[in-house]
Amino acid sequence: MGNKTVIISMMNRAYAEQDLKGDTTMLDIFLDSFWLGDEEIRKLRDHLLIVAVDQNGLRSLPVLEA
Repeated sequence: MGNKTVIISMMNRAYAEQDLKGDTTMLDIFLDSFWLGDEEIRKLRDHLLIVAVDQNGLRSLPVLEA
């Protein structure tokens, strides 16, 4: 039986805004954490659901492919 874990994250304007020092957003940092973790953490990417709660968040969501 497979892993039935679901990680739900909300995406809004605040997560989409770039910081003052560069082009990094909170979403970038969040997604990078899945790449920087060990193999067990990387497997959780397949269980990630990002929900946009406003138009800015929706426009800023990257298209992620499996």
